[in-house]
Amino acid sequence: MFTLIPQMPLAADNIESSLKSAIGTAGFISQVLSYDEAVGCIFNLGDAGRALELAINKYHKHQVKDVIKQIDEAINDVNICLQSSDVVSRYIADNIVQDITNLQLFIKKIKKEASRLGSKVVGSALSPA
Repeated sequence: MFTLIPQMPLAADNIESSLKSAIGTAGFISQVLSYDEAVGCIFNLGDAGRALELAINKYHKHQVKDVIKQIDEAINDVNICLQSSDVVSRYIADNIVQDITNLQLFIKKIKKEASRLGSKVVGSALSPA
């Protein structure tokens, strides 16, 4: 099966770049989908993109817990799309469903990296000076 979005690697130790890449990917998939056939997924992917934009804002403020919270919201939005009638009824082609799945996996990788970063921040805050 040919997919437009292959599984993506994280940007080299740069959560912000990875988040921007995920936002762009969600927007691209939304543009590929037919509005009449996949309106629910289009809105869910838009919500995911907005959650990731908020994650970038929180990242700039060094609010790692809030970054992870926003990433969780984006994962949930993508998951809602994957479980929607748009996908279940097969209105969306299998290769596009795979692209959406790859996006979800990529966002989960970003969350894992953000969690690792959060552990470092908390660990350094707790260690004696």
